[in-house]
Amino acid sequence: MIFRVRMFGMARDIAGMAWVELEISQMPVTVKFLKQSLLQKFPGLSSLLTYEIAVNLEYAQDSQVLNPQDELAVIPPVSGG
Repeated sequence: MIFRVRMFGMARDIAGMAWVELEISQMPVTVKFLKQSLLQKFPGLSSLLTYEIAVNLEYAQDSQVLNPQDELAVIPPVSGG
């Protein structure tokens, strides 16, 4: 199964692209497993102290099961004033 993930902010800088595709054969795929897969593909993500995964425009828990059709995004910490 192919999962397409949009990268924002520092995550985009680390990946070097706005979108990444991950082929994952293990099912079911959870948010936690997706994070581990992203870290394997982009070890630089470990430099982020924390980041969230959004699924269909909502922040997701690590235990949430994903479908390849889901809209996925990596949301790194943001600062501002």
